[in-house]
Amino acid sequence: MSSKPRRAALASFLAIPVSILAGSAAIPAAAQAPSAEPQTPQAAPDDAQPAQSTACVVTWTESRYRNYGYDHIVHLDNECIETAECTITTDSNPSPVTAQVPPNNHIEVLMFRGSPSRSFVAKVDCKPVVT
Repeated sequence: MSSKPRRAALASFLAIPVSILAGSAAIPAAAQAPSAEPQTPQAAPDDAQPAQSTACVVTWTESRYRNYGYDHIVHLDNECIETAECTITTDSNPSPVTAQVPPNNHIEVLMFRGSPSRSFVAKVDCKPVVT
């Protein structure tokens, strides 16, 4: 059983709207995989909050309580046909972090460890990697 339908069901109950901070033209239309249906963001597991989706790279945020604080994690799910390079910043860590996500892969980027705050806002800007 795929976890994506379960994620979608959980997200409908757990999702909290987060303002989209990135531009909509970060990945050109030529880099997107062909699709008969409009692209819908995949839901986040557990207590995760949606971040912004840029074309075919779906992103969401998650706070995990560990030891004495919260870890701020940004999930990147690349549904593109090309590798995507994403630059990530958050309100808890304004220093940009760059990550490359291979096609049809998912990665987690730890942006802050041990935060006293559970909530944070992520800004993600993705573009295709030129080879």
